[in-house]
Amino acid sequence: MLVANPHLWWSDLFLWHEQQFITNEYNMYGVSLIGNPSITMGFNENVSWAHTVNTIDNTDLFEIKKEGDSYLLDSQYLPFEAQD
Repeated sequence: MLVANPHLWWSDLFLWHEQQFITNEYNMYGVSLIGNPSITMGFNENVSWAHTVNTIDNTDLFEIKKEGDSYLLDSQYLPFEAQD
């Protein structure tokens, strides 16, 4: 169970609506503020997520494209390097 408190009002500028995205790869359900095209608090079969009011931008998410023993960076595949 995920219990979250985003510390936002439930009306006025902070009007919430339910969303569900179903694709060949994803099935996500949750809520978002009106005007936001993504689910900002929600869940799927594997994970759930929520947020609270905070203006700090301290997280970035990247998807690594792999091919064999290489990864894509700046339009070219580079080999993975192992370190002990």
